[in-house]
Formats: sequence, C-alpha cells, structure tokens
Amino acid sequence: MSQPSASPSLVAQQVEQEHDALRDLLGAIAKQFSQGPGVARRVADDLLELGELLGRHFRTEEDAGFFAEIIDKDARFTGEASRLCDEHATMLRDAKSLADRLSVADDAAAIWPDLRHDFHELSIQLMRHEGDENRLLQQAYVEDIGSKD
Repeated sequence: MSQPSASPSLVAQQVEQEHDALRDLLGAIAKQFSQGPGVARRVADDLLELGELLGRHFRTEEDAGFFAEIIDKDARFTGEASRLCDEHATMLRDAKSLADRLSVADDAAAIWPDLRHDFHELSIQLMRHEGDENRLLQQAYVEDIGSKD
C-alpha cells in the first residue's frame, strides 16, 4: 500500500475548486428561487449551467483519476469511491430534470413550489455528497499520514 502524501494532488485540488464553484452556483439558484417565478428564465438557464458544471465535475472525479488516486492510496476506499461514483448519474439526471421541467412549463408559477422543493432536495444531496467526498479526501491524504511504518 502506498504511503499517503502530505498534500492532495492537482486533480484533488481541482475537485475542491469545483466544489466551491458548485456551492456558489447552488447559492445563486436558491436565492433566485426565493425571488419567485418572475425569474424563471434565469433559473432555467442556471439549472442548465448546473447540469453542465456537474457533468464536468463528475468527469474530473471519474476520468481524471481523483477516485483512482484515492483507491491507489489505500484499497479500503474502493467501496466508498464506488458508491460516490454511482450517485453521479442520479444527481445529473435530477439536475437535468429540473431544468427541463422549468423550460417546458407553460406556467412557471404553477410548478414553482414543486421545483423549489426539488431543487432544495437536490442541493441537500449534492452537499452531502460533497461532504462525503471531502471526508474521503481527508482520510486518504491527512488522517493516514504517519500511521504507516
């Protein structure tokens, strides 16, 4: 098993930066939802942007080696990394569904409460997921330092 390094890789740092961007966009969309259906077009555009950002972010984690790197540090992280990857498809689908529902709505006001609720649920899921990723990152790069001979 490899000895954990003292600091995350460039890919892990990119993932952390993308987490910041996601939190910022989620906050902006939440604020728009609180303004009511008069900003529906802007919310729809931002939901599309959220889906694109999530897609790029998940590709970084899956294809650029973030999870592979963590598993290489310690194989005991395989199950958690796999679970987190499995969640990606669901969250992408949910983000796209929100944008699609708002884009085709004849009356944004009629569906606004449901969309706002579903966005809130997606935000909670994304923040929980991000927290799980951050804990995994911390376990791989921080907690194990010095524990191996």
